[in-house]
Amino acid sequence: MDFLSMVRQSVPPAQAPQAVAPAPEPQKQETPKTPEPQPKLEPQQEKPAEDKQSQPQPPAQDPQPQEEPQSKQQSTGEPEPQPEPEPAKKAPKKAKKKKAKKAEAEPGPEPAPEPEPEPTAVPLSEDEIEETIYQGHSELVDVEALASLKVLMVGAGSIGSFAAVAMMKMGIQRCRIYDFDNIELHNQANQIYNWRQAGKPKLDALMEYLQPYTEEVWEAGWEFVSGHLKPDNIAALDEYAPDVIICAVDNMEARKLLFEYAEKAAGCKLFIDARIGQVLAECYAVQAFMPDEADLFKKSDLDSDEDLEPLKCTEKSIIFPVMFTSSWITSCLYHLVRGTISNMPINLDANFGTMKFFQTKRPS
Repeated sequence: MDFLSMVRQSVPPAQAPQAVAPAPEPQKQETPKTPEPQPKLEPQQEKPAEDKQSQPQPPAQDPQPQEEPQSKQQSTGEPEPQPEPEPAKKAPKKAKKKKAKKAEAEPGPEPAPEPEPEPTAVPLSEDEIEETIYQGHSELVDVEALASLKVLMVGAGSIGSFAAVAMMKMGIQRCRIYDFDNIELHNQANQIYNWRQAGKPKLDALMEYLQPYTEEVWEAGWEFVSGHLKPDNIAALDEYAPDVIICAVDNMEARKLLFEYAEKAAGCKLFIDARIGQVLAECYAVQAFMPDEADLFKKSDLDSDEDLEPLKCTEKSIIFPVMFTSSWITSCLYHLVRGTISNMPINLDANFGTMKFFQTKRPS
């Protein structure tokens, strides 16, 4: 072995890495301090020996994030997040107290229904009720005379339904109404009924409407009869013996039948007829027992229904002629009990389209 080979063997090969190792070590310790050096850590995998020595440092950093919330609380001085669950626990206690108070309060108001008989201003006797209800017009018309009238009305449609309400409010206490029809949707526009009552008999709906006015006072005085009046059964009216007959029908045959009965009926003081069409109203107040007035009425348009010009369904009638006829009917009753029927015309025609009114004087 020569001298050079001996020298090479004596020189340790680790001296070269000692010169290389010290240079990268300080760089690896500085890189973790920066927030974004992660892509540069990839070459560290090439030297696992050195990485293992550098890895024990992060476990010392692990407890630091756990201590960070404490440092935040100390820096901000807000220990509020910790007591947040406490009010949630107290809330049910308050709720229980409220429930207990409610439970205690519930039995308290039970004696409240005792004061049900509250004092009212409505008198208790029938006489006092009548005097109080009609005191607004008691000096304009004899209320007792109105109450004693026996009224017969045929028809509970547009004219009859509003006339019934008007008579009830005026003070008529005895009235018999005949009708056979049911309510239809379009009746709401010009009758007392509403569309929710469609399919219901008009008499039933009218009776329910008027019941609060008559209940416990003179309820028996108002009668509602379902059916037709025909030549073979109209004589049954003799038993009722009406003082006034109101014709509120929509066909001429029934109108003729009623007037013929009024001419022969003993005790019939007045025959009232009302007709409507489009914006027109035609009204009559006839003392049928007087031949002159009966003749004038017979000369009116008492033609058959076939001779009359048919009206379109959308042009049959509107509400204001209907309301006009109900005023006409009640005004006839007003003059009848006052003995001033001669002041009324036997006929009054109203054209609300042109606002012209025509009347036929009663024969002297």
